Amino acid sequence: MKNIRSFTFALAAFAVTVAMVNPAAAEQGCADGYKPTPTQNGVECRPVPGLYRGPGGNAAPQVRWEERWGAIVMDAASGMTGIGGSQPTEADAITAATAMCQRKGGKNCRVDITYSNQCGALAWGSNHAVSARGRTLEIASKYAIDACEKTTGKKCEVFFSDCSLPVRVQ
Repeated sequence: MKNIRSFTFALAAFAVTVAMVNPAAAEQGCADGYKPTPTQNGVECRPVPGLYRGPGGNAAPQVRWEERWGAIVMDAASGMTGIGGSQPTEADAITAATAMCQRKGGKNCRVDITYSNQCGALAWGSNHAVSARGRTLEIASKYAIDACEKTTGKKCEVFFSDCSLPVRVQ
């Protein structure tokens, strides 16, 4: 009986040692919810079929995003500006910005900058304006101020800023 206990203890110790040396990897290098799948190009991580289910047992819908556009237009002679943000297309953003510029009295409103799924800023200083874009409001503002101050040699401030970020539609 003592030999059986010793053998059982030795077997358990061996199993623990093996588990510690080679831990289990259920997804074998893939992220949670994915499994390795052989393909013509090797092995790819693909979603585990049926893992994520919505109401009624149907597959959960895929997330879908729509891009958004913004535009800044200016009339250089009068200094009038127009901004069209969060529009579904670049053309819509330009149309909205141009209409705003014209409502303010701009006669020759021209596109200064367009931006998609990011931010735009207009900096002003010493009767000069500069627009810039960036992935955040802070970055777009910094780019606009830096470019304005480089051009004018004087201090500039952000006159307008906008973020036209993607919208989740599903």
